[in-house]
Amino acid sequence: MVKLIRSEEIKLKNKAELYTSIFFAIISVVVIYLIFNSKTKIDITSRMDVQMSFALILISINTLFIARQACMMEKKANMYQNILTFQKPYKLWIYKLILLVFVQFVLFVLAEIIGLFIVKQALSLNKVMIGILIHIIITTNIHMYLQSRYGDYPNIIVGVFEIILIIFSTNI
Repeated sequence: MVKLIRSEEIKLKNKAELYTSIFFAIISVVVIYLIFNSKTKIDITSRMDVQMSFALILISINTLFIARQACMMEKKANMYQNILTFQKPYKLWIYKLILLVFVQFVLFVLAEIIGLFIVKQALSLNKVMIGILIHIIITTNIHMYLQSRYGDYPNIIVGVFEIILIIFSTNI
C-alpha cells in the first residue's frame, strides 16, 4: 500500500497538478483578502457566503484541471496499462484519489486558514473543512471517472454545469 501511494506521489512531484493546486490556493487567499477588506457596507455573513462560494468554485475548477492532467499523464505513460494489469485496480484508483484529495484538501484548508488569519475573521473552521473535504472527494471521483472513461468534453461540460449550479445555489 505504501509503495503504491509513494509511486503516485512521485508521479505528482514537479508536475502541473501540484502547481495548479498551489495557484488556485493562492487565488483563494487573495479572494478572501479582497472580500473581507473591501470598504462596502456588507454584513459579515454575506461576506462569508461569498467567500465560501468562491472557494467552492475554485476547488471545482482545480479538480477539473487535476483530473484531466492525472488521466492524461496515465494515458501518455502507458495507455492505462498500470491500472488494467493491476490485480485489484480499484485499490490503485483509490490510492490515486487519496493522493489527489489529500493534496487539494491540505492546500485549500491552509489557504482558508491563512486568508482568514490575514483578515482577522473568526469562522468555524470545522464546518469549512468538512464542506471542502466532501466537495473535493465527490468532485475528484466524478471528474477522474469521466476523464478516464469518456475523455475531455464530457468532463468539461459537467465541470461547467457544476460551477453554474454552485453559483445559482449560493446566490452570488
